[in-house]
Amino acid sequence: MTHFISLLAGLGHAHDQSESKVQEYLADLFPEERHILLKRASAELSIYLAKQLSLLPSIEIRVPLKDRSIPEELPEGLRGKLNAYKRKLERRYRAVAGAECNTVIELKPEHHAALPWHF
Repeated sequence: MTHFISLLAGLGHAHDQSESKVQEYLADLFPEERHILLKRASAELSIYLAKQLSLLPSIEIRVPLKDRSIPEELPEGLRGKLNAYKRKLERRYRAVAGAECNTVIELKPEHHAALPWHF
């Protein structure tokens, strides 16, 4: 939650300067941070963010990888296999997240014409 608040503070600071500063700020964020902003924002802020992101060239938004811990009290053999599986999943996530074939969400104003709100 603290990270979200710092992202909001940065967004507010950029907004106080200009629309172009907001777009610069959003472009400079990591894809996972853009996801956090969109996911936790109010409906009104989500609409505003979607508009700002639509003005940027192909911006990536990615769900952050969650760190999962494996309990120490598990037997060593099981814990070792679970850790190996965890590392395998993390490698796959990084491979997919870094791949050029990764899905990129392009938010363009013309795609929003059918929505109940307009920009």
